[in-house]
Amino acid sequence: MKKLILLAALFALPYLSFAQTDSTVLTNNTSYVPAEKYCVVNPSRGLFATKISLEVDYGQDPTGDNRLRDNNGKEIKFNSLADALNYMANQGWVFVNAFQADGSTFRYLLRRPAPRPVIIAGSSI
Repeated sequence: MKKLILLAALFALPYLSFAQTDSTVLTNNTSYVPAEKYCVVNPSRGLFATKISLEVDYGQDPTGDNRLRDNNGKEIKFNSLADALNYMANQGWVFVNAFQADGSTFRYLLRRPAPRPVIIAGSSI
């Protein structure tokens, strides 16, 4: 009988012990803040237009109007692709890669450091 109890306790021991916590699981008072943000830029030009507009995909809403706009809501137009990429660089975005999406259309992957939360001493996130 003692052997049976000892054997049952031996098998139950791994289920009763505590292991390391999973670092990917978030609790109520913590949040995941990525180190970098990414966006995909799709330059487009109208049929007879000379200016370029940018559609920027930040990964949130693929169905909405993603054209790049200024603070007043007016669409920003660029003289050339270099002008558009220089504008994005001035906004803190860094070129990562260019790829062909449809066989003829190029898209540009950009990244920038994400703002990190400020932790005040004595407070919880």
